[in-house]
This record gives sequence, structure tokens and C-alpha cells, in this order.
Amino acid sequence: PLAKTGATGTVVLQRGTGVLVGCIGDSRAVLGGGGRGTKVMSKEHNPADRAERARIEAAGGEVSVFPGEVPMAESGKGRVFIRGSDEPGLATSRSFGDLIAKQAGVVAEPEFVCEGSVSEGQVLIVASDGVWDALDDNTAITSAMEFAADRDAE
Repeated sequence: PLAKTGATGTVVLQRGTGVLVGCIGDSRAVLGGGGRGTKVMSKEHNPADRAERARIEAAGGEVSVFPGEVPMAESGKGRVFIRGSDEPGLATSRSFGDLIAKQAGVVAEPEFVCEGSVSEGQVLIVASDGVWDALDDNTAITSAMEFAADRDAE
């Protein structure tokens, strides 16, 4: 049902050498290479984050984990629930849709990051949590740079 369906997203607007990144949820953008290090261009909206958790709790939701999951104190990750319920159990504090999660304080408000100077030789990776759960930022950038150097990925 649509009430329990949602999505996250990251969008990028490039103008000249400047980049503006908008993000909702646990998809992210990371900029790196070209001898300039690695810069996370978006914030992962994790319910266990202090500010996100406070917003959710103020809206009447709660942040916890499902029984049997690694505790938040160990994993640093949480889920959003309607207070006193085991629903929706969403692993991000911001998303599009997810009408039930909205009752627990999940919002669709993006956060923006601007980088005024992106140089030749840098790569910008925009990916979902499926990538970021498997690779750290530096490994992802290093892997992408291997292809960028050969001009295989244009």
C-alpha cells in the first residue's frame, strides 16, 4: 500500500565548477579524487542522529531497533516507529511518501550542500544505501577513479 511506500533521493545541480547537492534519506553524494581528498556532499538522515531523533520524538515518534537487531549504541543506526508500535520501522528519518512514517515524525525536507569549486579529475558518486552500506567513501572514490583515469565511464 502507498501508505507504507516511500523513497529517498539525492539530486545534483552543476553550474560551471559549482555543485549543489540536495538529499533526503540514506542515499548520498560523495566528491573526491583529483588530489583534493574526499568530501561527503550530503548528510545521511539516520534516525539515531541526535537532531533527527529529537525531531522525531518531538513529533510523537520514537527511535529504536527491531528485536534481534544490533543495539543503536553499538551500530549507531536506528529505526523510526510510531510510539508504542512496531511500525513502520523505517531506517531513515527523511523520505518521500511513507505516509504512516509521517505520523512518527519522518519528513520530506531536503538538506543542501554547496561546493563552489569542483576541479577537473574529480568524481561525484551519487548512490543509495546499498552502495554506502558496502563501501566506505574513500574506497568508492578510489574505485571510481580507476575507471575515470581510463575514461571508461563517461
